Amino acid sequence: MSDSPSAARRVLLILSGPALLLLALCLPCFGPLNARFGFGILFWMVWWWITTAVDIKLTCLVPIFVVCVYSYMPLGKVLEAYVHKEAVLIFGATAITSAWVRWGFAKRLALNFLMRVSGNVRAQTAGWFILCGVTSFVVGNTTVAAMFAPVAVASLMYAGFNTNEERWNSKAASNILIAVAWGASVGGMATPLGGGQSVVTYGLLNKYLGYNIYFIDWTLRMLPVSMLVVLGVGVMMYFARSWRSSAP
Repeated sequence: MSDSPSAARRVLLILSGPALLLLALCLPCFGPLNARFGFGILFWMVWWWITTAVDIKLTCLVPIFVVCVYSYMPLGKVLEAYVHKEAVLIFGATAITSAWVRWGFAKRLALNFLMRVSGNVRAQTAGWFILCGVTSFVVGNTTVAAMFAPVAVASLMYAGFNTNEERWNSKAASNILIAVAWGASVGGMATPLGGGQSVVTYGLLNKYLGYNIYFIDWTLRMLPVSMLVVLGVGVMMYFARSWRSSAP
């Protein structure tokens, strides 16, 4: 019986996705019918994504579900988006990450880092930031945060910060977690594999410049900029006064 409210809430969240599509179809402000379908599918996918009502893999298939019910555009055009060359880049980065998780490489990398960096809070903060920043050169920022945040939290629990409230109220603990998030976000522009935003930018540049930008060309131009940004923000995090809190 205790599971019934949770099950009912999950069903409500799932049905709210198609309801948003129907709502968009009823609003002329979104333009012609095909445009309303586009907005409705967007709202549906965003809703399922932020509420985690279903597995994210099913969320990605919403356009296919809709086109099978109503042909708002040719089915072939919809399926082409799933095999686009930019999508293959994202798949490649995801495959790399899957191998890291399967064989524990990410955990070993993080633990090796903890062994080599001093217990000083400022050094830990800057170190986590640089580690996540460099890793996000070839892995999406969300994935980097998902890989390293649990290791950072485990190390903080070992240091005595056992609850979210304790970590939130401690400058030392919260700064280390902020460093993981910032680092995962900053390094994404170094290569086209650095996340969805890099892949989209890569595709748009290829389209509007009229020729293909090779992977090495992008990296040679953006890697120095990314390194400077990562090192600059890392130094700032190390020397900023707000990070001069002592470890417990």
